[in-house]
Amino acid sequence: MKKITVLKAGWLSYIVFICLSIQQVEAQDSLTLKLAYIAVKEDRPAILIGQQLPDFGFSKLIKYPSGTIRVADLKGKYLVLDFWHQYCSTCIAAFPSLHILQQRFKDSLLILPVTFQSEQSVLAFYDKRKKAGKEVLLPSIVEDTLLRKYFPHNGDPYDIWVGKEGIVKAITDNRALTEENLQKFIQQGAINLPVQHLQPDFDPVKPFLVNNNGGPPTAFLYRSQLAGYIDSIRWTPLIEQSSTSQTRLFIANATLLDIYKQLFSRIEKDITWTADPFNKKVLLEVDEPAGFRDWTSIRNSDYTEFQDFQQHNLYCYELILPAAFSLEKAYAIMLENLNRYFHVNVSIQVRKIPCLALVTQNTPVIQSAKAKPAPSHQPTWEDDHYILRNRPIEDLAEFLNLQLARLPQIINETHQSYNVDIDLLIHAEDDLETIQQQLKKIGLALVPKEKELYRIVIKDSFDSAKK
Repeated sequence: MKKITVLKAGWLSYIVFICLSIQQVEAQDSLTLKLAYIAVKEDRPAILIGQQLPDFGFSKLIKYPSGTIRVADLKGKYLVLDFWHQYCSTCIAAFPSLHILQQRFKDSLLILPVTFQSEQSVLAFYDKRKKAGKEVLLPSIVEDTLLRKYFPHNGDPYDIWVGKEGIVKAITDNRALTEENLQKFIQQGAINLPVQHLQPDFDPVKPFLVNNNGGPPTAFLYRSQLAGYIDSIRWTPLIEQSSTSQTRLFIANATLLDIYKQLFSRIEKDITWTADPFNKKVLLEVDEPAGFRDWTSIRNSDYTEFQDFQQHNLYCYELILPAAFSLEKAYAIMLENLNRYFHVNVSIQVRKIPCLALVTQNTPVIQSAKAKPAPSHQPTWEDDHYILRNRPIEDLAEFLNLQLARLPQIINETHQSYNVDIDLLIHAEDDLETIQQQLKKIGLALVPKEKELYRIVIKDSFDSAKK
């Protein structure tokens, strides 16, 4: 058997593949192979729904009274062109039901099978079926190299519905050829059916739904994608969207630590994870901590180092799920996907942690003269001068955590429920002793303790992918 290599993927090679992949290729006459190559050659525009079917003439018909036919001969009668070939089991299985439909609508409709195969191969196939007691009674256009060009497709059966004026009304697979649909087609002169549209240039080795490969980018039902730094979009915190059509999570150009912190701020809403610039609430227990660098590592870097940091440490992530998925389920899926990709196990755990407790001393903290907090009077910090007016003392503990990188986490244990007015002179580089001197002036102190606190714990995942 002569080996022939099919060079082009997609529907253009599909028919040729059918001919070459059959074990008994020697039973195929050479004409069928030649016709197949001609039939799939793209050399004219496709005919679409709503367009006129040209007045083609066909001189190769079997089981048809005249042996030839023109499209003009069928004006006034509805036409269904049914593309088939003898190695399509679905096509062959449909022949008996198509024959019944032809008999039912014989005065109004012609169901006309169409194949690229040679007359010799089709007659041999029909004869074999007849001897097996499965005679094919429908006529067929054979040796077609024209209709398949005008209606290119990847896979038979493939059906073209033509109105009595020669206008293409529908393009479907053969499951749409039911008595009900044909009755409606003949009575109304038109029918609205899903279009059987197979993409001629679809390439299964290229990314699916990218550049319309296989369909538009919006055709997916579920999508989870991770990308590196993208310089054309700005930083975007984790956003969540829940609608009647989908559930979506998205974050852009964030460090891996920031992504996990923002995610856990949704999972464990009672704990503030994001207001932690020095990662005091994170325990990094991995072999390669460099993969979790954050912005503090480049605080004094030049422009080149800044660009390098962005390229290697920022990520974008999007998760889109059907609307049936809750946001809580989406959070769990996002966590699972991130853990799998970065080969880590990230969870919230309770650990005994060294910390500093903010407590009151003998001198009472000055209580604000105003009874209620003023939301607009947020703490200010100007020229190392920290000013707190009519706010809870918790705001001071939060400020110290945000500004003092050298100190462990500070927790509020003053047990003061009233609002305070505070003025402090604090430098970000101050050591603990200097901070204590400032706090002493207003009746406060920082006491070293060990407390059981919630932490985001990041560990290596020693799964098969990591190994």
